[in-house]
Amino acid sequence: MSGTATIRKVIDSYMETFETGFPGTVSAVNSDGTIDALPSVRNCLTNLQQEAGGGTVQPMRSIPVLWPGTANALVKFSLSAGDPVWLVSGSRDQSEWADGDWADAASDPFRAPSFGGNDLNSLVAIPVRRETHGSGKPKVTVTIGDDGKVTIEGDSVTVSADSVMLDADSVKVTGNLAVEGDIESDGTVTGKTDVKGGLSGISLSTHLHSGGTINGMTGTPQ
Repeated sequence: MSGTATIRKVIDSYMETFETGFPGTVSAVNSDGTIDALPSVRNCLTNLQQEAGGGTVQPMRSIPVLWPGTANALVKFSLSAGDPVWLVSGSRDQSEWADGDWADAASDPFRAPSFGGNDLNSLVAIPVRRETHGSGKPKVTVTIGDDGKVTIEGDSVTVSADSVMLDADSVKVTGNLAVEGDIESDGTVTGKTDVKGGLSGISLSTHLHSGGTINGMTGTPQ
């Protein structure tokens, strides 16, 4: 073994005792919300090739995904094979912490080191992306500008909630608006061209009344 190779081996062995983050890509999304992923760093690739016995890189399986969130709010999105993730390993087992058992993990901060140094079987994944990752643009992009303006770009955006409140001086919809339910207003409802109602689509602008005036009342629209 050359001197350079010996030095590199010593450094690699020493660095395995450190908590480490490294990039990877999703190879599969599992039904329980975990992912399988392939790392993009030399040491991990070498270890995973050795596991295969034939030089084929094996994915690391059932990695929990950490989403941005607090006790009151959580932001999550769909993941697909090929998406980039930041993989985090530690010199101590972090599986209980990753599973969300914060109290138990905090009560034992000096748990025994993993047998594998930075254990590839005790990873967490954080979804990340630069705009230049991949050749395709994301289906949905949420941008918060310096002025606080929130812009949501996407072919289709769904909001699912028991109640949605829009508190603004004005709301503008550019496109058709379909409502499955009643519409109630405390002010005036105005249609610049026409307002139609009823199953027959009676127009407020062009509908006719029959029967003339009867005791001061007109007939019903027809």
